[in-house]
Amino acid sequence: MPSTTVIDANQIDFQKYVNEEYNSKISRDFYIQDFGNIIFAANEHHAKYARVPFVPDIDDKKTPVEERSSAKYFLDKPDDPHQTNRSFNDCTSSIPSQTQVAEYIVGLMRHGWKLPSPQLLISVTGGTGRYELPKRIQSAFQRGLMTAAVTTDAWIITEGSHEGVMKEVGNIVEKCRYNNIKIISKVKCIGIANWYFTTDHDHLSYRDASRKRSSQCDQFSKRTSLFRKLSDLARNVTSFDSPTNLLPIGTPIASEENRQNYKHSTTYETQNKVYRGRLTIDDVNNSPLDLNHTHFVLLDDMLGEVSEASNAEAPHRPDLAIKMRAEIEHQISKNYRISIVQILANGGPSSILTVCEALEQGTPIIVIADTNRAADLIIREYKYLYGDNSTDREARRSKEAYTKALPRCNDYYAQKRWKKLLDYQDVFKDNNCEKFAKQLTSYNGYMLISTFQLRNEYGENKLEDTILHALLNATKMTKESETQRIKELRLAIAWNKFDLAQKDILTTKTIGSWTDAELDEELKHSIRTDKVRFADLLIEYGASFDRLQESMDKDELYQDLLSADTLPFWESDYTDGIQSLNQQIKSNRMRFYSLYLNISPDDMKKCPVMELFLWSLFANHHRMATYLCSRSSNSIIAALLANRIYQKAAEKAPEREKRMEYVRIGREFAIHASTIIDMCFAKKEQCALDILIRKSPLHFNKSPLDLAEQLDKTVFLATKTVQRHLDQKWYGCLRDQKYHNSWISMLIF
Repeated sequence: MPSTTVIDANQIDFQKYVNEEYNSKISRDFYIQDFGNIIFAANEHHAKYARVPFVPDIDDKKTPVEERSSAKYFLDKPDDPHQTNRSFNDCTSSIPSQTQVAEYIVGLMRHGWKLPSPQLLISVTGGTGRYELPKRIQSAFQRGLMTAAVTTDAWIITEGSHEGVMKEVGNIVEKCRYNNIKIISKVKCIGIANWYFTTDHDHLSYRDASRKRSSQCDQFSKRTSLFRKLSDLARNVTSFDSPTNLLPIGTPIASEENRQNYKHSTTYETQNKVYRGRLTIDDVNNSPLDLNHTHFVLLDDMLGEVSEASNAEAPHRPDLAIKMRAEIEHQISKNYRISIVQILANGGPSSILTVCEALEQGTPIIVIADTNRAADLIIREYKYLYGDNSTDREARRSKEAYTKALPRCNDYYAQKRWKKLLDYQDVFKDNNCEKFAKQLTSYNGYMLISTFQLRNEYGENKLEDTILHALLNATKMTKESETQRIKELRLAIAWNKFDLAQKDILTTKTIGSWTDAELDEELKHSIRTDKVRFADLLIEYGASFDRLQESMDKDELYQDLLSADTLPFWESDYTDGIQSLNQQIKSNRMRFYSLYLNISPDDMKKCPVMELFLWSLFANHHRMATYLCSRSSNSIIAALLANRIYQKAAEKAPEREKRMEYVRIGREFAIHASTIIDMCFAKKEQCALDILIRKSPLHFNKSPLDLAEQLDKTVFLATKTVQRHLDQKWYGCLRDQKYHNSWISMLIF
């Protein structure tokens, strides 16, 4: 029997995704060409990265209005000396807007990097340089941030630098990694930084490496043979395949020749770049990447390198990516239907702009008190306008309360009290002061800014509780009541706050306002997020598996398994390796059924609970699978099928720890099946014997005994029911004449 190679669940090559879903739809100037794995020399930690070009908005009064925020304004700028100037005429095809680029980046995260779906997005911003959190706040910040991230499977987004608050976030992730917290692998820490502001960014550029190879070759010889030898030498140094094997980014994969070249081309997983990250804390023009983040989106503003002579006129490079970062966060929230929260500690002018963009997008802000600079100034101005709401969990915030505070807000703006903020030159500048004042006095500013005070008159606060209350408070801004209650339930599910859902969201008084479609959709969400108690509560209040079966998109459901921690895949006859993204998603369900059950999904009878039960098994959500097993029409067969699936997963798992886990879970399902059949046997013997041999048309026309024999499961075969069945088989019709077993044995033996 040929050996099988275990691969990641429906692995989609990053380069392939970039070619088919990104570069093919935009202008050549916006191609993604630099991507791969960063290997940090300091700790040998691996992180994935991609350099993504975009057109930033620049408030440049010297530039005519019609040319600002246009591709021409950037493409006519001189790039680094190694590149030729690009003209606007070369970009007549598709110049992507920031929204389009953000949508593509979210697709890159989901299908290229295969990140698991988050239930919350935590955006962290604040002080850079040598700033460190006060010791008494540091532990509370670390504990609260990681508790919130682990509880909700959150993505954490920062500016990605190895400085200040961003460095602190990276240290939290590293600390958990050293403490061997298994669940930390689910928490993704993503840095969104400006490419040209990144220290030694040229070390991460494939194009720069190519230019260096080419210049070296031209310097030594013009002969082709020598050129190839030197190229091969450079390839070995930079860990890239030779140009003859590397299919250029953006090349359509149409012909069979291109398909074969693509199969053997350098893939995302093999493009490794060593990054040493020089510490440049006192350098205001660049910052090194943090060595503990898991992913980096490096935004190329297309302005090229800025010389020291022009630094005074050029915009601050990180500021060019602020609006793009806010748009990326908004698209993540939109695509995954999750909430965002932003945390601010300390901070300077860039942090003020980041907060303004977040408030404009409707993102709640948590400002950590006593961290100085921007954070403390925001808290001071907020208290001046609205009073102190930090002690009552935001319970008094409402539209009516804001209306009462509106005259004070108008005076604050009309009398230009906000201009006094310019006295704090290390925080407020001409480009952010008035913008901040507008956001602070707006309804968004009133509702969305919250304060985290480590200690108050009621005792010590927890950051994770403040995050949840800020998110719940933000739902009050939702205009439509049905959307508000759905957001509240999603938050309760994400934070596993079952009491909140049971007492305030799904009650006998509120259930009348829920439609069947809403209940069914939330039931599907509970199943996808492995929240058993919420699924049971929704069933209790009217959600239906039958209705869900009719409305559910099975391909969409199995799309989650492209990136989740699923049961292992291995190569099969129909794995061609060059399917498009849509083909990969559509074949995902078929592949699971074929590998683990040796059937096609079309061979299954219509059974909504069974469909969701099998999906939960493939997704490795064994708690939800156990619950759905109990609601199946034949729980015994369902449990034995689960045992069979986990037994096969254990055989193919590459890691010993995973094999042990799958064996343990499979045994639990076998014990579950044995317990049910024995309980039935204790109450009604003949009924249990009938169940044992009855074939179920909804479960692949198998009987419990058939599955037990195939699996050779001694746990199930040792049950009283199976033993009695074997007795009947052995003694046959003699038992019908009521002869005692001992007499029969004496006669036979």
